[in-house]
Amino acid sequence: MSVLLPWIGVTDCTRAKYLLNNCTQNIVGSFWLMCGYGFKTENIPSWWIDLVSEENQAQAIVEKFDEGWIVTEHEDPLYLGFCIIVVTDRSNPASLSYVIQHTRMENFEGIGLLRIMAKHNIPALTKVAYPKDFLHSRYPEKSEAYKLLKGGIKYWNVEVWEDYCSYQMAEHGQIMLAKYWEKMNIN
Repeated sequence: MSVLLPWIGVTDCTRAKYLLNNCTQNIVGSFWLMCGYGFKTENIPSWWIDLVSEENQAQAIVEKFDEGWIVTEHEDPLYLGFCIIVVTDRSNPASLSYVIQHTRMENFEGIGLLRIMAKHNIPALTKVAYPKDFLHSRYPEKSEAYKLLKGGIKYWNVEVWEDYCSYQMAEHGQIMLAKYWEKMNIN
């Protein structure tokens, strides 16, 4: 497994857009983690999480954005977060990689990625395990690692991100992966 991290805090979707536009057959799906600059999840609206039941989640998010449900300001809890794109090799779909994209929900970043995903009906899961919940389940609260990592995503190293991505797949990505395998066996 490999994790491709961006420079956290800088939003540049060039790599992710290329991947989505040119390697569609290798994209399993994505997780959308809207948590501001780190762990702010208190005000995530319930409609965001409910999008997981939509047939084309990416299209549903784009439609909500176009209707004005997501405001492109830092105060909006859905404005800033991370997109974890799950990539596989068609010859070995069990071998997964993750491209983590720090993104703002604007047309040239997050919404731009979602428009590409919507066109190809690539899953965009909004029901995810947030960093705070992940840390609580993986590290003892009194441990030094927990205290440091709870301080913000800027303290997460590649190993923690790798663990977090595999945790997302284990918790929420099984159906997404099964549908990908089914699609690959049909083609």
